[in-house]
Amino acid sequence: MNANSENLFSIVADWNQQGHNYALAIVISTWGSSPRQAGSIMAIREDGRIEGSVSGGCVEAAVIETAFELMKEGGTERLDFGVADETAWQVGLSCGGEISVWICPKSSQDDVVLSTIIDAIKARQPIYIGCFINQEK
Repeated sequence: MNANSENLFSIVADWNQQGHNYALAIVISTWGSSPRQAGSIMAIREDGRIEGSVSGGCVEAAVIETAFELMKEGGTERLDFGVADETAWQVGLSCGGEISVWICPKSSQDDVVLSTIIDAIKARQPIYIGCFINQEK
């Protein structure tokens, strides 16, 4: 996670407190030339507000669209993008690398996820976010 992660999670915590629906999108793996490193995060709110980035723009429309679907339907989803994929060109991933983005809406998160993540970032401690997520639909 980068230096802005603490701020991003504080923003998401505010959204949560205000009753907004949202989804987190996290780059969980990369290969080759990828636009963002593993651990990059984007938060998508139900009204279209976006914070952070998972690709610098090249696959974010597909990630946002999936996030909106998951906010309505529940569950989580992993999206894989690579230059060999026909869909990679459609969404703009032409850098020659591959990325996997995991999308998790608020409805699939445990109640303590945000506070635990924020505390770990403040303490500069590594954290495995996936261990806090309920992946059942």
